[in-house]
Amino acid sequence: METAARKGDLTKGPVGKQLLLFALPLLGASLIQQLYNTVDLLFVGNLLGKEATAAVGAGSLLTTCIVGFFTGLSIGTGVVVSLAAAVVLTVCWRRFLRRWEKNREKQKNRSPAGACQPK
Repeated sequence: METAARKGDLTKGPVGKQLLLFALPLLGASLIQQLYNTVDLLFVGNLLGKEATAAVGAGSLLTTCIVGFFTGLSIGTGVVVSLAAAVVLTVCWRRFLRRWEKNREKQKNRSPAGACQPK
């Protein structure tokens, strides 16, 4: 039998393990970004000097902050849009079901085609 982690169900099983598995891609992306910044600082420091190294260090911090801000903003926006879409789809689905049931009732109340109508 498959475990909850393999199925992708984060609501079952130990919370710590599920949270760690969920966060691994973010941790990996942050590690790659930090390695990129380190290599960038090494090259700039060896080729251009102290001032350029300071500029790259300050710029990488600013870039990391901006990326974090927009990542959080996009996640928050995604939640709000998902909730709004769920409300709209629920309302539309209920309207559809009401119309469908009304049409079914009309179909049941109709007499068969060609049948004699009572006078």
